[in-house]
Amino acid sequence: MKRDMDLCRQILFKLEEMDRPPRGTADFEGRFREAPAELYYQVYLLKDAGLIEAMDARSSSGDRWLPQKITWAGQEFLDAARSDTVWSKARARATEVGGTLAYQILKELCLQYAREQLGLQR
Repeated sequence: MKRDMDLCRQILFKLEEMDRPPRGTADFEGRFREAPAELYYQVYLLKDAGLIEAMDARSSSGDRWLPQKITWAGQEFLDAARSDTVWSKARARATEVGGTLAYQILKELCLQYAREQLGLQR
């Protein structure tokens, strides 16, 4: 499986809006219900990057990572990527230059475009 930054962003938004940790795929819509392994993998990657805390709930049926809460770093990334306009511009630019969406580059691009929107760019 590959990292999908759009799905990672969706997971962060979902965690932010919830008042309790999700109990599994039932708390998520769309493709996560049909492909729970994809959800668990993206959750693991977010945990590995330090953007969320997650519980290891592996079983004999496979890996299962349950998100618990967003970390400070996760909040910072989400705030940088909150605007759909900023996110779209950053994704387009990162893809145009490198072909992939490296987390650090994507975050920096989001911050750059957010500064421009606020008139803070020099």
